[in-house]
Amino acid sequence: MRSDRRNQLRARVTDISCRTWALLLGASALIFAPTPSSSEEDTLRAIPLHAHIKDYGPGWECDRGYQLSKERTCVAVEVPENAFLAFDGRSWRCHRGYKKQAGICASVELPDHAHLSDLTRTG
Repeated sequence: MRSDRRNQLRARVTDISCRTWALLLGASALIFAPTPSSSEEDTLRAIPLHAHIKDYGPGWECDRGYQLSKERTCVAVEVPENAFLAFDGRSWRCHRGYKKQAGICASVELPDHAHLSDLTRTG
């Protein structure tokens, strides 16, 4: 019975300690947070639609599914029929059984008695 009471008391003290540290760390982050420079403020104002601030380094980058245009805006990636948005989020790849050809995904023509293998790269 006594050990249960001790365990409950320890859990409460640990919880209170964690909350105290979280408050202290949060307050210090607000106090010591750097103020943005004028160039950073200009960057924030210049972020186009469908873009966000980079996770690392200065500047911004287009959101997933958008790519940078010559006009420095973010335009939607046009994914053709029988294709999907690639892992990088800025290009597309053809589904299995199709290959990239002139900006579309064309069906792979198989000769008689042939089949697609798992090693077939289809663009």
